[in-house]
Amino acid sequence: AQANIEAGLLLTRTGKARAELRALVPPLHPVRVPLDGAGGNALAVAAVEAEAPKWPTFLTDLRLAPTKGDEARLSLVALVTGLEGQAWRVTLRDDATSLLEGSDGPKIVANVGEESLTRLLIEREARVFWWAGPVEGTLFPLNIDPAEIKRLATPRTRAVLVVHFQGVAADMEPIVLEAHKRGIFVLEDCAQSLGTRYRGRRIGTWGDVAAFSLQYNKVATSGEGGMVVTRDQRIYERAVRLSDLGNYRPYHAGIVPSHEPAFVGGQYRMSELAGAVALAQLRKVDRMRDHCHALHGRIVSRIKGLKGLRPRHVPDPAGEFGFELYLLFDNPAQVAPFREKLDARNVNCGARTGTYPQYNRDYVKTGLAHHPASSPFRDVKPWPAPGYRAEDFPRTEDLTKRFLALGIGALYTAEDADYIAECILAVHAEMGV
Repeated sequence: AQANIEAGLLLTRTGKARAELRALVPPLHPVRVPLDGAGGNALAVAAVEAEAPKWPTFLTDLRLAPTKGDEARLSLVALVTGLEGQAWRVTLRDDATSLLEGSDGPKIVANVGEESLTRLLIEREARVFWWAGPVEGTLFPLNIDPAEIKRLATPRTRAVLVVHFQGVAADMEPIVLEAHKRGIFVLEDCAQSLGTRYRGRRIGTWGDVAAFSLQYNKVATSGEGGMVVTRDQRIYERAVRLSDLGNYRPYHAGIVPSHEPAFVGGQYRMSELAGAVALAQLRKVDRMRDHCHALHGRIVSRIKGLKGLRPRHVPDPAGEFGFELYLLFDNPAQVAPFREKLDARNVNCGARTGTYPQYNRDYVKTGLAHHPASSPFRDVKPWPAPGYRAEDFPRTEDLTKRFLALGIGALYTAEDADYIAECILAVHAEMGV
């Protein structure tokens, strides 16, 4: 069952003597519940999302109950109405377990969603670090494995960056659950995958904040530019100010009232002309996705089961965009000759389609910026540091040597798809893979 209500609790240290709970129900209708004094020096923010009029239909008596401790930790307490006709009291405890109390007595579970078909996601105390190095998560199926969050997270981990790689959504539900119960933000990189869905829901709406690209070789383009989306009012206002010279104009204030102090921003405004082009392009995305998805499935249905190679695993095949087909080879030595034989048959393919690991980019190798003081790595010696070298990512290096990417254009036809499948079968037979 799809989760219908989410609640995320972000606990941060502030100098204020009161805690405030902000319940946010899309589209951005704030409800403020003051909790005078009892929370100590803490500010708590909760986001509640009610997506559909399914069970449970509402939360009642949502409140914060401060607990003892030097760090003024808080628990989230809610009464959930609708579970088998019973009223359940749900307490998310500091150890990320949940206590459910109902007619059959209290029950501790590791995750509320496993028992009551709802997700209550808790984020604990947040701290900011100015510099942190990346760590590699398992990339099969070329997206992050949710289990890697548990394996790699430390008390210093503040966020997980999820890349929806080339039209395939990452496995977002377990990713969000694993991250949020550890107090880790989820950032979605949707640059390559506009229009992709996961379990019927668009990517970019699962995490805390997401970015999309409208650059010229993405799914839809305005020439240059992009979008930032979030369900968090504070992030929304700060993103607007950052993009518009620190301004927060009446249009944006009409969507979310201003609560942030003004600060100096950059100039990242999209022009009216580019915006008009983007809107026209966005209206085509679902139609393009349906077309590419059908062609992708047409090819995969014919080549599935070939010895020595396999299509990329997709967590949610129904949501895949389908503009690119990835073949993973058991033997990396077969990739180059296979590609050459497909190329000779005029099949568009390559080792990759313009995307490659960041540590192989020249500016990461040098660690330089336009001015020495502007580099985030200026105090990191020696450079490249661990986390920014190819040898730190052995799984990534192995995978990028074993896959072949075949583009599927929005103007391709069913005949084109059949020809691609026939060529793959012919080359496979010729090489005896």
